[in-house]
Amino acid sequence: MYQYVIVTLILVGFIIWKFRFINVDATLNRSRPWGKMYMINLKETEEGNRRWQVVQENSYLRKNVTRFPGVYGKVHNPQKEYDEGILTPTWNYGRWKYWGKDLEIQLTPGEYGVALSHYNIWKKAAKNNKPTFIFEDDAIRLDPQFEEKVISFMDKLPDDWDIFLVGFWLHKGDDGEKINDTISRVHSFVLLNSYVIHPRGAQKLLNRLPINAPVDTWISMQSNDVNIYRHFMTKRDVFMRETRLPRSILVKTKSNKSQIEHTNNW
Repeated sequence: MYQYVIVTLILVGFIIWKFRFINVDATLNRSRPWGKMYMINLKETEEGNRRWQVVQENSYLRKNVTRFPGVYGKVHNPQKEYDEGILTPTWNYGRWKYWGKDLEIQLTPGEYGVALSHYNIWKKAAKNNKPTFIFEDDAIRLDPQFEEKVISFMDKLPDDWDIFLVGFWLHKGDDGEKINDTISRVHSFVLLNSYVIHPRGAQKLLNRLPINAPVDTWISMQSNDVNIYRHFMTKRDVFMRETRLPRSILVKTKSNKSQIEHTNNW
C-alpha cells in the first residue's frame, strides 16, 4: 500500500515539476529577445559536415540557425592570435582543478580552435543591437518547446544580464545565487553548447582577453564581472530535486565522436 502511495507522490511531483516550465502562452506569439542565431561548425572535416547534415534534419534548427565557420585548430596557426593578445598557448590547469596549485599545461589545437570560433562571433555580437544566440554543432537534441521556454526564461532575467546559459553543467555544484524561481546566477560551469549573449556581454569578454583557458572555463573565470545566468530546467532525482551537479535538459548534445581533445575534463 505504502509503495503505491510513494510512487503516486513521485509521479505527481514529476508532473508538477514538468509543467512549471510550460508557463508559456503560445497565442501571445512573443517576439524573440535575440537577433541572429549562429551554429559553429567545421566545414573542413568529414565529421563537421556529417553533423551539419544532422542539423538539417531538425526542422527548428534548419529554419533558424546560420552556419558559422569554426576555426579548425589542427590546421590553424595561432601565432597571430598569441602576438595580438587574443589567446595564450597555455593555461593554469592546476589552479582551476586543485584550487591554488599552479600547473601550466598546453591548450590543445581543438580547444584554441573552439575559443577562436566563439571569439569571432563575439566580435559580431558586440556590434549588434540585439543579443546573439550561439550553438555548437552537437547541441541538437532540443526540448519540443525549446524556443517558447527560452523566451519565457529570458523574460525573468535581471536587467544586468550579459550571458544566459541554455546548455550547461555545473561541475562543481551550484555555487551561484538564486534570483527567482526560474533564474540563478552562475559562477563555475563547463559546457558551452548553447547560450545567448548580450552585446554588452560580448564586449566585456573582448575587453578581458586573452583567452587563457578552455573557452567555457575562461568565461566562468570572468563571472565576478560578467553577469552569467542559467535556468532551472535541469536533470532531477527521484524526488524532483536538482541533482548535486545540475545539468541542463533544455538542450542536450549528440555526436558520434568529439572533434576536440579537452584538457578541462572534471
